[in-house]
Amino acid sequence: MKRLPILGFLALAATLSAVLFLRFENSRLQSEIESLESQRPNSPISSREISSPKDREKNKTDRLEQSGSFEDLIAIEDSATRIASLLDFAENLNPEQIPGALDNIRLSAPHWDPEAKMITHILLTRWAINDPEGALASLKGIDLG
Repeated sequence: MKRLPILGFLALAATLSAVLFLRFENSRLQSEIESLESQRPNSPISSREISSPKDREKNKTDRLEQSGSFEDLIAIEDSATRIASLLDFAENLNPEQIPGALDNIRLSAPHWDPEAKMITHILLTRWAINDPEGALASLKGIDLG
């Protein structure tokens, strides 16, 4: 019976020691963070924070002017720019232009690379909103694998 109170007391002492240690360590780290933040002249700002909506719209317009066709868009080396350009391409097509664009994509990307699949899905979704029967009919006889 005497061992149980001793073990309980040791467990309590160990727990209190751990709590105090972690509390002091947390306090020390908070002070270190504040010190480092005060020493840093300026925090780095991401490009999203620097560019205004007007700048982003200008960049979008520039990308659209540089790219004329799906083949031109797929040829862009920088993947982020290529995907942004593909999205701009899809957003700026008139609903009447979507069937022709889909045919062009199917001819240009016969192996169904991920970007061709992405832009095809986006265009089909837009087309289905405007003309569900036409969009569904365009899928007949197409290997979507």
